[in-house]
Amino acid sequence: MRRKLLATLVGGATVAATIGLTGSPAHALSWTITPVGNFTGANVAPNGNDGTKDLILVNNRNGAKLRCTTSVAQGNVPAAADADGIDVAKITSLSFSGCTGIGISFTVATGATTANPFWLSATESVYTPPQVDGKVDRISATITGPGCTATIGGPLSPVNTPLGTANGYYDNTAKQLVLTGSGNLTIRSNSGCFGSLLAGDSVSYFGRYQVTPAVTITSP
Repeated sequence: MRRKLLATLVGGATVAATIGLTGSPAHALSWTITPVGNFTGANVAPNGNDGTKDLILVNNRNGAKLRCTTSVAQGNVPAAADADGIDVAKITSLSFSGCTGIGISFTVATGATTANPFWLSATESVYTPPQVDGKVDRISATITGPGCTATIGGPLSPVNTPLGTANGYYDNTAKQLVLTGSGNLTIRSNSGCFGSLLAGDSVSYFGRYQVTPAVTITSP
């Protein structure tokens, strides 16, 4: 079964992000997350797109790919018990390097900060270990390179949603956060970019992060 991501990565290319949740999903499960405290995530193979460890953003309109060879996420588990799966952990910093695509090299700046983190939520209504469906949300990011600047977040329509969501899952056996390409990430604005990236283009983010120390997310 394809797993949906703990709703991350990409506030500026911040693969930046998502819609805030205001209520508990139907049949929400309670969760236990250990250990409480800080964690780091580093990209590893396979990424779910081409099998490498690269972080890949795919334009769903034309297939254009942007890739980064290295990404590091810094985050925090705020509490060991969560009543509904919403905001079980947060990403306070997300960096990318070695980024190329559409014929250029580029930098990525994300919107993840301590004050405005990306949040990870568990979304499944039936606990099916060892993987936990989830998402990373409140995502935003900006990519900048020669002849191209673009911002990434949520959809422009039918409801203008500045922050985006990336879906995937957390693997309790491998201790990995996996982003599987689904969600609502969108190019929100562009300047240049050679027609490869246009405002309104939906994009898919693929990546796999090894989490240390080893976080475990279980229910109950």
